[in-house]
Amino acid sequence: MSYIAERSAKLLKELVQDSHIDEARCTAVLDRLQSLPVDYDMLKATQLGHAVNAVRKCPTASASLVMKATELRDKWKEMVKVSGSDGGKKKAVGAAPHENDDMVPTLLDNAAVGAGGRLTQVSKVDDGSSSGGGSSSSSGGGGGGGGGAKATRLTPTPTHTAVTVDYVGFYKRKVPNADRRFKNFCNLYTAPYVVPADGTGNAISLLPAICGMQFQTVEGGYQLLKFIPANLTGDDIKLFAKNSGAVAFFLGSSNASMFAANMNKKSNPELYTKMLAFKARKLPVREDWDIIKVDIMQDFMTYKYTQNKKLKKLLLSTGSKPIVERSPTDAIWGDGNQHKPELGPGTNLAGKLLVKIRDSIRRGATIV
Repeated sequence: MSYIAERSAKLLKELVQDSHIDEARCTAVLDRLQSLPVDYDMLKATQLGHAVNAVRKCPTASASLVMKATELRDKWKEMVKVSGSDGGKKKAVGAAPHENDDMVPTLLDNAAVGAGGRLTQVSKVDDGSSSGGGSSSSSGGGGGGGGGAKATRLTPTPTHTAVTVDYVGFYKRKVPNADRRFKNFCNLYTAPYVVPADGTGNAISLLPAICGMQFQTVEGGYQLLKFIPANLTGDDIKLFAKNSGAVAFFLGSSNASMFAANMNKKSNPELYTKMLAFKARKLPVREDWDIIKVDIMQDFMTYKYTQNKKLKKLLLSTGSKPIVERSPTDAIWGDGNQHKPELGPGTNLAGKLLVKIRDSIRRGATIV
C-alpha cells in the first residue's frame, strides 16, 4: 500500500507543474486513491497529503477536480487522527468530515504548497509525558517516572506560502478560487439598466419592443430573447424585465427547478401564478439560438457595466487578468463540468465576455 501511495504522490506532483495540470490523469489517480487505506505514517512518509493539496490549490484546476481532491482529503480526515496525548498513536475520527477541523492537525491540512514544491516542516513537541531518562524539547518535561512515550504532533508552520491565483474568479456563492468581492459579476445579480431607445445591437434588432425598457438583470434580457418574438406579449416582456434573475432563469430554462417559483408562492402569489402560466405555454426556443446567444449575452452584459458606475469600476479593477466564472456545473458560461468531468474544463464564455467588455470600456470603444 505504501508503494502505491508513494508512486501516486510522485505522479501527482509531476502532473501539477508551474500552475499547469493534466486534468485527465490527475482524475484517474484520485479515483484510484479512493480505495486506498491510509494512516498517519503513510501520509508522512509519502507526502501524499501534500500532493493532493497541490491539486486542490492549483489555480488552473477545474472545479470538478478540486472537488474530487477535497472529498478525498475529507475522507482521509475521517480515517486518520493524530493524538497529542497517546504517544502519537493513530485512531479513527468519529466526527463528520468538516467537524472540528482546527482541532485535528493532520498532514492533510498542514501541507502548504511552497514555492519549492516541498512539504512544510513538521515539528516534534514534548507534552510533558516523557520519561525521566528521555530528552525533552519543552520546559516542564519533568523527570517523573510515568514512563510515557514522547508525543509527536503536527504543528502548523508559522509562514505558509500562499498560492497565487493568476486570474479573477467569481461565482454567486462560495466555491474554490472564487473571490467574493466579484460575486456581482454573476448575471443573476440585480443591476438595473435601460436598453437604449435609439441604440443598435443584436438584442434590439431581434426584439425592438425592448427599446427604452429597464431590466433588473442580465439574465432577464438573455432568457427573454430565447423565444420567438411573435409569441411574446407585452406582459411577457415585463415579466422578464421587472423581476429577479432567478425568476428569469426559471422562465427561460428548460431544466430549472421549481425553487424560484415556490419561493414566491406565499410572498408574491400573483407573480407565482404568472410564472406557472408562462411555463405552461411551453413556448419554443428560437432555432438559431445557439448561434446568436453569445452576441445577445454580450449586449445585455454591456448595458450592465456601462450604466452602473460601481460595477464598471469593479470590472476595471481586474486590470489585465483573465476572468473566470468558477461555476462547478456550468460548462458553457463557466468553467465547470461537475457532472461530466471527462469533458475537462468548461469554455468560460461569461468570463471571456467580461474581459472583452472591460477592454472595450478601457479603450472607449463602442461595443453594441
